[in-house]
Amino acid sequence: MNSTEKKYAAQISQIMRTARKLKGITQIEASKTLGITQGTLSKLEKGDLVISTPLWFEFCELMKISSRSFLLGYIDTPLPESIDLNEELYPDNTFGLPKRYSYSKGSTVRSLRGLSKYAHDAWGVKKFEAYLETKKVDSDFLFVLPNQINLQFTYDLITTLRETGDLNKESLKTIEFPYSDAAFHGQVGSLLEESKSPKELLKQLIRNMDRYQINFNYSMESSDSEAMIIGKPAPFLAAFDAAREISQSLCELKGLFFEASLRIFSPQKVKIKHTHCFYKGDSDCRYLIPV
Repeated sequence: MNSTEKKYAAQISQIMRTARKLKGITQIEASKTLGITQGTLSKLEKGDLVISTPLWFEFCELMKISSRSFLLGYIDTPLPESIDLNEELYPDNTFGLPKRYSYSKGSTVRSLRGLSKYAHDAWGVKKFEAYLETKKVDSDFLFVLPNQINLQFTYDLITTLRETGDLNKESLKTIEFPYSDAAFHGQVGSLLEESKSPKELLKQLIRNMDRYQINFNYSMESSDSEAMIIGKPAPFLAAFDAAREISQSLCELKGLFFEASLRIFSPQKVKIKHTHCFYKGDSDCRYLIPV
């Protein structure tokens, strides 16, 4: 394989392995349905072979995933109406999420995708996967956008990035968020694309925020020229503890989430002012956004 083929083989292998786990079937079962040997499927899932186009489409049909998944680099499934803290999507522990991250699961992979991809790019594949292994998190878990996890995972990831010198106040601003792509928002994306103004887009985003996370309950107040987004902390946040600078980084990331999402309406960058911070002693978090 040439370098391009190796790149796509590695990306497709991750998607194939993750999709099969989501389906809850073994390599033997999947290979039998696809009409290939278990050994061939194993090589495809390891990135040692490049899948043919017909077989890829057949695989996507079997696993009920989008054929665009290998280009997007993730698997999306229909968004739930809202996050349920007590819901067990995979009762057989498909992805092996440890207890540290499996209670009060108020976040989704979709909401932390920007940060996790930043860590992946900063450390490289092997180091990032080694980090996840130390945390007992299956790397495939992070390739399914609706998967739920708690805030402790984000705290731990930010802490380690800071300790390794890969994240600080300045580098935080350089994180490339995928939220400017409406497709990344799943079902909500079409609503955002149809918005006739930045204010309407923000309203749709806030209205559907519980499909991304429920760590904070968001609302919006607006005037002709500005919108104030208010995030009130959920009671269960008291279960999580982190140094102030780590928690504040989380608030800055949320501001970047809103900024990137607004680019669905206009590519012009909007300057968002973080006026209140729960982690600095305020009763809530507030973001002032020109609209």
